[in-house]
Amino acid sequence: MNDPLRRASLLLQQDRYDLALSEIERHLAEFPDNSSGHALRSYCLTELAQSKEAEEAARQAIELEPDDPFGFYVLSRALKARKDLRGAMSAIETALEIHPGSNDYWLQKAAVQFTQYRWKDAIASIDESLSIDAESAEALLLRSHALHALGRTTEAAGMSRMALVINPELAMGHFEQGWALLRMGKARAAEQQFLEALRIDADLKPAREGLKEAVRSRFLPYRWITGYRHWLRRFPPKFGVGIILGAMIVINVLPKIAPKGTAYHDAAIMIVIAYVSFAYLTWIVGPLSNFFLRFHPQGQHALTDNERHGTYVLGAIFAGAALLATGWLTTSELRLSSVMACLGLAVPGSAIFANEGGKPRRIMALITAGLFLMGPVPFVLSSFSGPIPVDSALGAAILFGAENFWLGVALSTWISAGMAARE
Repeated sequence: MNDPLRRASLLLQQDRYDLALSEIERHLAEFPDNSSGHALRSYCLTELAQSKEAEEAARQAIELEPDDPFGFYVLSRALKARKDLRGAMSAIETALEIHPGSNDYWLQKAAVQFTQYRWKDAIASIDESLSIDAESAEALLLRSHALHALGRTTEAAGMSRMALVINPELAMGHFEQGWALLRMGKARAAEQQFLEALRIDADLKPAREGLKEAVRSRFLPYRWITGYRHWLRRFPPKFGVGIILGAMIVINVLPKIAPKGTAYHDAAIMIVIAYVSFAYLTWIVGPLSNFFLRFHPQGQHALTDNERHGTYVLGAIFAGAALLATGWLTTSELRLSSVMACLGLAVPGSAIFANEGGKPRRIMALITAGLFLMGPVPFVLSSFSGPIPVDSALGAAILFGAENFWLGVALSTWISAGMAARE
């Protein structure tokens, strides 16, 4: 191995990908047909979030050396980063066909299966990895994570303990152990594990999130919300969108199946209320838990700026709903409808600061403002302006808003989830 590649290998071991990339490109300038150089370049580019260039480099490595499994491995990593999961799976399976005895290749396959929420398949891949290297702390932690997703908390705790025996300074090991303790209701012990993970790696975002969960879970009002969030994490993001859209079907179909005057009407209404509440909570549970956390003396400091700004939006919506509930702004006939419409704004509103910023955030802010004009505003106008002719422009606008408000709320979840997936 020549000097630039030797230096690049040392830098890769230290996770200094930008410097390693410079050394690799120096090597490729002299030896442009070296497949290993292009493959290592792809590896670095993926770590530096340049997945398109990483894919190109990986394909160039494969073209130069089609029988080298490492080229397919780095291609899988690049495609996974680009959210091409089918391509990523095909690439890593090709690598395993060439070299089935690689621990890293099996773990990459498990990582793709994780992204597809195929937890049992991921465990099978990890077990293949452990059959090659039984003391791989990375494999044990991945297995712990998959077991958590399947609700097998005790087994997951055992996996993370084994990983910490191998390497006590493993930040993710303390995180996984803390997560297991949190799931078992041991919030204070979990908090200590998360703090230890942050001592080892102060930038470990999952540990910081876990610490917030632990603080929430120490207090009764937060526990049921935290448990609900744990349950939701077992499903892909589209699950929440499906629940919201399902709520629209339940609201429109079930009352017609059991019309007024029948024995089943009251039961149908209760089912509608329960399902709509479930759908509503599914979408706002994260920002809602952050809202509660604002009132905790320690927990409020663990929130990011975006999470803190999100609580302002949610607080304003709740305050508006409380004001409408007093009846000062609407007639008694419209009070409940106006309150429900205002609470409905929490669905798109909670998604505004869920995005990092830029265009997605502006889109969700505009959607929230538009739904505000479609929902609460018409109810207030109707209360103070008296009867408004339906055939007038204002009357038609109010009628359109009332009829399509909840459809707009449901569509906002689809738009928000789509933008989050592209990020």
